[in-house]
Amino acid sequence: MGHHIAFWAGAIVIPLLVIGANAFARIAWGRPQSAAADVVLTLVVFDFTVIINSDEFKRFVIDVLRDGIISIFCVLLILNAVSWGIAVNRLEPRLDELYDRRRRRYKPGVAWPIVQAIAMSTVMLTLNVMPFAYRTA
Repeated sequence: MGHHIAFWAGAIVIPLLVIGANAFARIAWGRPQSAAADVVLTLVVFDFTVIINSDEFKRFVIDVLRDGIISIFCVLLILNAVSWGIAVNRLEPRLDELYDRRRRRYKPGVAWPIVQAIAMSTVMLTLNVMPFAYRTA
């Protein structure tokens, strides 16, 4: 029975809570959606899923990391939450202010915030996938 509850918590409850918290925070802060924040938010859900179902995920993790899977993904969860906050409160406002709504295009200087957003998403995705890379049989 407990196994089924963990499955549904990871599959439905946690994603809905994260989406709801995201929507609430964006409305409260008056922030639009962005791809960088959405990628990191997806990783937050993934981290919760790995933590809740750690026994299932252990067999896919590099041997030397198996015993620490919960700790590793708790740290990644915190890093992803901080990255999401940076994306929402720093990168998105900068991108928003560099967008000319009247002309429907970005102003000069938008390249650096875009590079930062892509780099953040790439680094966090890489960190979340690394424990599963190069697994030995």
